[in-house]
Amino acid sequence: MTNIFAYFVVAAVVIALAFIYKTARKREEKNAASQDRMNFIVRAPKIVRVASLACTGLFGIVFIFLLIPPGNETGKVINLVALAFVVVAGWVLYYSHRWKLVVAEDSLVLRPMFGKIMNYSVHDITRIETKSVYFIQVFGDKRKLFSAPGNSNDGVMLVSYFIEKGVKAPANITEFDRNLY
Repeated sequence: MTNIFAYFVVAAVVIALAFIYKTARKREEKNAASQDRMNFIVRAPKIVRVASLACTGLFGIVFIFLLIPPGNETGKVINLVALAFVVVAGWVLYYSHRWKLVVAEDSLVLRPMFGKIMNYSVHDITRIETKSVYFIQVFGDKRKLFSAPGNSNDGVMLVSYFIEKGVKAPANITEFDRNLY
């Protein structure tokens, strides 16, 4: 009886994750259609969402299968490791859903993972840095304001936006190009 219950739980988890991904993708495609060079939204790359969704589902299934039957000591260890992966992947999934930077003409609205929504003006930003391909660091007078994902089309649009607005950028970033880094 417990094996049938486990199969139903796994099927429900997979269907729920697929539904969440499908609705989020439709919403994202609708938002992408309304973007231009001065009004757009920067989000975490799609690969982050897909990978965290897959890890949450896969390790969630492993966790459920090992939780249902009576297990030995190695099963408990594997179950704890699977639970740790589920928690980390769930956290990354929450980050990729929650974190958003809305760029509208001369203002930036940042919705961080935790905390309150922050508003910035382009005139508050003095420089940007790209220490790696993965993050764009945005600085105010002498302090870092926030980091944004840089390895997506949204990150490229953000760098291009800052350059057009006259924000100081590193010497290797001079124009709108897919190979900025």
